[in-house]
Amino acid sequence: MGLGRECPPLLVSDYPGAHREGETGAREAEIKGWTCNWRADKAIAQVVENKARSCGFGGLRWLDSRQANYDWCNNFNPGLPAMRGENNTREAILAQQG
Repeated sequence: MGLGRECPPLLVSDYPGAHREGETGAREAEIKGWTCNWRADKAIAQVVENKARSCGFGGLRWLDSRQANYDWCNNFNPGLPAMRGENNTREAILAQQG
């Protein structure tokens, strides 16, 4: 060109924040997946305990579908404090049964 040198092509990732924003979205989705898997696994473990001990609890809190528990988390995104609260509530109910 006029100065005797060529500029390298400009890539989208060369713009400040372009790569970071895409990476952040992917990371958020990954964390949400882990969180929902944790929530579903914990809920099902408590449901299994409920059944094994013949406690007889029922209703949405004691739903025995891992996929339904995962979907609830994934679709409604209640936040970690709400999920922990639900797990703690089931744990306390089971503990009262001795």
